[in-house]
Amino acid sequence: SIGSSLKLFLSWPASGTKCFKDLPMEKIQAYYEQAISMSPELIEEVSAGLLELEPLIHCEEYCTEGGLSYDDVDLWARLRSISLIKGLKVPPKVDAYMRKLSEASDVPLYWNTAL
Repeated sequence: SIGSSLKLFLSWPASGTKCFKDLPMEKIQAYYEQAISMSPELIEEVSAGLLELEPLIHCEEYCTEGGLSYDDVDLWARLRSISLIKGLKVPPKVDAYMRKLSEASDVPLYWNTAL
């Protein structure tokens, strides 16, 4: 749920006095282990968000009716980032959009190296 994601995010050290560089390696490792243990739940959460996104994408070439725009640059960059997530359920229209923009920009998605 969004609440668990927010709780995890808020538990991580922020800038200032609780900076990662100031923590012992064991504590840093514990933060990563906590995040990794939540992967199945968080992957389902992201997958559900992609289902909500699908009807908002206009077509496989661009996300809004007006044609290619800054919205596509922003959205595609975010979608490209999540292509690193192994096991993500990407709806067909979102997948087609991601692949089309990857091809058009000659910038690969991360599916082949997903973790």
